[in-house]
Amino acid sequence: MRLPSIHGGFQAAVLLCALALAALPGARPAAAEEPFDKFLEALKEDGLYDIALDYVRSMKDSPLLSNEQRIEMPLTEGQLLVESAQAERDTATKFKQLDQAREYFENFIKANASHPKAAEAEMQLGAVLVVRGSSLVEQANRPANASKKDQLIKEARELMLKGQKVFNDAEAKFIAEEKGYPRYLDPKKDAKQIEARKTARIRVLQSSLLSGEALFSLAKTYPADSKEGHKLLQQAADKFADVYNKHRTLLAGLKARRKEGECYQRMGDTKRALGLYESLLTQPDDELLRYFEQSAPKR
Repeated sequence: MRLPSIHGGFQAAVLLCALALAALPGARPAAAEEPFDKFLEALKEDGLYDIALDYVRSMKDSPLLSNEQRIEMPLTEGQLLVESAQAERDTATKFKQLDQAREYFENFIKANASHPKAAEAEMQLGAVLVVRGSSLVEQANRPANASKKDQLIKEARELMLKGQKVFNDAEAKFIAEEKGYPRYLDPKKDAKQIEARKTARIRVLQSSLLSGEALFSLAKTYPADSKEGHKLLQQAADKFADVYNKHRTLLAGLKARRKEGECYQRMGDTKRALGLYESLLTQPDDELLRYFEQSAPKR
């Protein structure tokens, strides 16, 4: 189901990228076939988020839930709040839901550090922090908030830095997890390990992209020609370049190359930015078409 964006392409992309972890192979247990999960999914598909939240909260002490479902309840509520925020048009309500989601993710991580879904919660927490920071920047740029602009920008930067740290820590963790698997695995005997290693690699890629996005968002809180802004833009560009060099044959690699171009464009290096954009046009026709189809604004 395609959801509306929150404040534009970047915020929606960050949240959707983090939420996509829930769809990774093995991310959902067999309990996903239980009535609770089926009914909840049906409510979400119909956009009935308020009812879905009431339903989840009413089921917390239900004997119909498995022990695993009860443990994951804060994560379930946090994910639901994020999805609800994407569909919410009232700004105040949207921000309130994101702040509540942040609390749920933090509580889940704190209580379940070794849980298989802790990584998923960490990524979504980082996404919420960056998006919430971006929302503060928007508030700061409103004429009505001129008197508190500096304070709002300061708070925004703190949130974005926290989010970026979450992504960096997650990336390091996923890299270590990926390296923990044997280099050579037998497809017949080691199918589960192969799938787990694949999931770890996807998470490395996602956390790398999100880290770059966080740096880029943070850089935009400074004037483009400032020393601080230039330094952050260069860091973001280097991050995106690393993703592209490692994954140039994947759609995510093409997106990283485009974001790298945006960094140099903002730094005023138009020649280099154009060169990066032009390199996208050298991709095979099928890859290029798929890239533009998935990058096009949704209606």
